[in-house]
Amino acid sequence: NVQSQLQVKFIEVLNTEISQKVITNFNSACNWLATTFLFQSAITNVATKVIMNSEDRNKWLVKTCGVALKELSDAGIISVQGRNHQGNGDITPFFSCYIMSQHMV
Repeated sequence: NVQSQLQVKFIEVLNTEISQKVITNFNSACNWLATTFLFQSAITNVATKVIMNSEDRNKWLVKTCGVALKELSDAGIISVQGRNHQGNGDITPFFSCYIMSQHMV
């Protein structure tokens, strides 16, 4: 059974994507996460092969990204301005974001 390894280092990888300007706001964070194997694994029940409905998938994305971005923001690594569930929320990386990302490369 193949499993995603992203969950173990999700915060660090997300930070690296922010430092490289791949992720610039809350919406782009959710879009990026939706392209990962972690997302595909999270939304699919392996035993039944049933996939979460669209509303539940979106809730999972918003919650997962929101928790991770809040953790980075609370640590003073990034700033998220004006975040709401419409996809706004520009992300500003601070100097520590770049330092943290150097350890992932």
